[in-house]
Amino acid sequence: MSESDTAVNHIFPFCLPFLPLCRLSCGTLHKTACEPYPCGYPDFLNDELMYNLTMPQAYAMLEAPDKSVLVKVGPEALLADVQAGRHTWVVDEPVEVGGQDCGPTPYDLLLSALGACTAITLRLYATQKKWPLEGIEVRLRHQRVHEQDCEKCEQPSHMLEEVQKELRLLGPLTEEQRQRLEAISQKCPVQKTLMSSLRITTTLAPADTDFM
Repeated sequence: MSESDTAVNHIFPFCLPFLPLCRLSCGTLHKTACEPYPCGYPDFLNDELMYNLTMPQAYAMLEAPDKSVLVKVGPEALLADVQAGRHTWVVDEPVEVGGQDCGPTPYDLLLSALGACTAITLRLYATQKKWPLEGIEVRLRHQRVHEQDCEKCEQPSHMLEEVQKELRLLGPLTEEQRQRLEAISQKCPVQKTLMSSLRITTTLAPADTDFM
């Protein structure tokens, strides 16, 4: 067996759960771990962190393909009840746009998903590298407001335009380590998904369908 074959066999078990995500990012379903990754995954997948992650850790960074989230909104209030597995929470809108402000907004959750994925990815990377990263804080901003979104929601040119992500890395890191962590932060799975040519399909279920 050649040296390259050995390397592929070593990394392939980890790469497997990331192949569907790579397909989202670059439109290619890679058959092996050694195929080129136009979506930008090569240095991330080939890093020492990726060689040592366990399969549970790998799958934890991506949602299982058959996992679903259920959202319910009643006949009047904008309050949404959300269920994902055994976890439940509420989503709402601010009072000034007709909500009750009982929970985070949909855009809050979008930014939270990106920020959490970024911080978790950096934590895994720094721990594997044994770098003195004592904490990660991610501050995110979305530049648009709710009323504008509502008024122009059917116009394709007025979709999400920009998210600003600011990192605060705590601990006695070198400048080289800080720069590397900043680069790794842009490769977290959620950011890859948001920046890919993501396709969203909608189907209308029969009225008597029970989602529970």
